[in-house]
Amino acid sequence: MTNGSEEDRTGHEYDHWAGESGLAGKGLRFLFSPRGIRLLHPNVSGVIRALGLSPEHRVLDIGCGMSAFLLELDRRLHFRTSPEGIDASPGMIELGRRYLQETSATTRIDIRVAKATEVPFPDSSFDVAVCSYVIKYMGDDSLARAFAEARRVLVPGGKLALWEFGPSLMPFFTSLSTKLLKAKISTVILRTEGHVADLMQSAGFVRVSLLGLGPHLIIPWLPRVALVGVKP
Repeated sequence: MTNGSEEDRTGHEYDHWAGESGLAGKGLRFLFSPRGIRLLHPNVSGVIRALGLSPEHRVLDIGCGMSAFLLELDRRLHFRTSPEGIDASPGMIELGRRYLQETSATTRIDIRVAKATEVPFPDSSFDVAVCSYVIKYMGDDSLARAFAEARRVLVPGGKLALWEFGPSLMPFFTSLSTKLLKAKISTVILRTEGHVADLMQSAGFVRVSLLGLGPHLIIPWLPRVALVGVKP
């Protein structure tokens, strides 16, 4: 994505995908549901340890989908302040709210439609922000704005953690995987850890370092780009 309209487009493409009645739609809804959490996020404990998460932390999930990751974090930690999630796809947010209502978790977690480049919270609202499998849908300009917004809403000393598919050392696998990922979504850009780290540092994050979260289960031949940065 290079501008807001492309961010909107990705959201609408997810709306269409999530609403499909065939195998593709069912597969997406499963992966983004709490039942599919271990496939997309197989190392939740590792995230908790790496970020030093505790019940006192205020947490924002940027690109939360159906809120499954937030739900799993809250199940383990029982946050004292309701975690928040935003996503550009109204359809994914609707599916997430429906699930939260079914599990009586609506009083614990708040999710809403919003863009990563226009986070609807005041400055210094959160201790930790997470962003999983989102940045591949954004061009460098949009991603720089998203990182700046994440920095704005974090408290000094707050952390931004992200993980995403990265390019393979073998160009064939990168090309093949990009085509697979673009089957439903128009914009897909796979970046190296160094590229993402440079963008985070340009946005003002310091002590940018690797998160050791292990391999993917969905596309295991692609490396996982996983980084954390600190707002000074």
